[in-house]
Amino acid sequence: MKDGRHMIFLGLMAVAFAIVLRSPPTAHAQNGPSVSLGSNPVFNYYEDNWSRFNTNHSGKQLTLSIPSDQDLIITRVRIQESISQGSVANYCFLEVDGTEISPSAISSLRVYASSQIKIVSTASYCGSSNSAENRIYIEGYLTHQ
Repeated sequence: MKDGRHMIFLGLMAVAFAIVLRSPPTAHAQNGPSVSLGSNPVFNYYEDNWSRFNTNHSGKQLTLSIPSDQDLIITRVRIQESISQGSVANYCFLEVDGTEISPSAISSLRVYASSQIKIVSTASYCGSSNSAENRIYIEGYLTHQ
């Protein structure tokens, strides 16, 4: 008798174990939020061959292509007036919406799509007399407003 109950108990345990294995639904992991790779937010602007100007000139207007729904964070500006000498234009400054920007403020300067950006001079002149040697390079990144 003892063996018979033991066999029934083992049989019921096997059936219960089979039911437990088949009863849970298939597990599904949540994908979570999807992240878009977006567009490359790096911004570069380069222009050369602009003419030298003096302080009573209105400056050199720059046309930057900034998307209307984004702002530009400028991280570096280099205005060069002599390729052969490698000299940086000491009398040339960036002006944004009528405000002269100090070189120390350029590391994180926010510029809007509607901003007016110029190269201006606060001294006697800006740029080399040989316009082929005048270059400006602006780099930064785009960010949403």
